[in-house]
Amino acid sequence: MSAKRMKVTVTQKDINAGSRGSCERCPIARAVKKLFPVQKVTVSDNIEVYSANIGGPSKVFELSRSADRFIQRFDNKGRKAVKPFSFYANPL
Repeated sequence: MSAKRMKVTVTQKDINAGSRGSCERCPIARAVKKLFPVQKVTVSDNIEVYSANIGGPSKVFELSRSADRFIQRFDNKGRKAVKPFSFYANPL
């Protein structure tokens, strides 16, 4: 399955509902999941999008520097340390 560059917008709602230290429930994973009708999204060094009935990720995207910094601040300092933002993720 071929993937295109995607624009990810993390909203305040994503931040408020996000879980610190969770690759599947962080604000970025929540924002990406809204873009695809998928089973699971995992965010770590990359963004991995899992569709139903596929063993591995169906799409993998590069995590931008701004998104990586956002995750570090969110995980280390919590919701008040971050604000809504957008970034582009390129397919790998």
